[in-house]
Amino acid sequence: MAAFDLEGKTIVITGASSGIGRALAVEFADKGAGHVVISGRNTGALDETAQLVKQKGIEPVCFAADVTSQDEMHALVNEALEKTGGLHAMVLCAGYEIMGAAENLDVDAYRRQMETNFFGVLHGFYAALPHFLEQGRGEFVFFNSAVGKLAAGLNSAYCASKFALTGFTDSIRCEMALHNINVLGVYPGFVKTNFQKNIESPDCNVPDDLARKLMGQTPEHVAKKVVKACCKRKGELIFTFSANLGIRLAPLSFYMTEFARAKIALPYFGTLVGHKGAGG
Repeated sequence: MAAFDLEGKTIVITGASSGIGRALAVEFADKGAGHVVISGRNTGALDETAQLVKQKGIEPVCFAADVTSQDEMHALVNEALEKTGGLHAMVLCAGYEIMGAAENLDVDAYRRQMETNFFGVLHGFYAALPHFLEQGRGEFVFFNSAVGKLAAGLNSAYCASKFALTGFTDSIRCEMALHNINVLGVYPGFVKTNFQKNIESPDCNVPDDLARKLMGQTPEHVAKKVVKACCKRKGELIFTFSANLGIRLAPLSFYMTEFARAKIALPYFGTLVGHKGAGG
């Protein structure tokens, strides 16, 4: 596939009211995008993102929407087309985490994770897809997680939603390529944002600075890498050397992976998030 040139292009970003989504809005603007359409549920925070984008010389389009609503995702796409005259990249960044031992979660927790982290992406995908097919080109960017490739304890609900997204992403990538539509799956590790503050948990006391304790990356660093990968029309972007190593080695030995997950990762992580059983 030929490279994706940002000049004059419209980029739609969900989850843009903070964190990686906000950094992406700024980075796309800085790298020359023609139009940036930012979306999220928190209108006040979305306005703050808009001010940062304006500093890059672009007047962003703000649209309040919830990714769990298919109608609102269609309305977001229609707003982008109406206000900017086009749609060239759909960056689906919204998501959150429910953390805890499976025995302390209920089925509803899993449903809520799927609604946002999986079906939220599908809603955005199917809202933009008809337009991409009609114009014969498009860019999808799906934000996943390293635990969407390599499961971790105390994350069964979150992992389930992210593994579902990985399967969907890998399956449709070859199909979309037939229509000159690229699908980029992004797999960050811990990132220094407010994500940890919004984690829901029945049995963990997650510190706000969890990403810092685990030497997480900045959202600006992640955004730069993602925009570069999007422009190169890559299919996958996995962050951090350790995550890449673990993901590549895990299929080679079930027993080695299980030992590392149960005897090293779970006790260490359980201690960090204040889970008495897992933390020892």
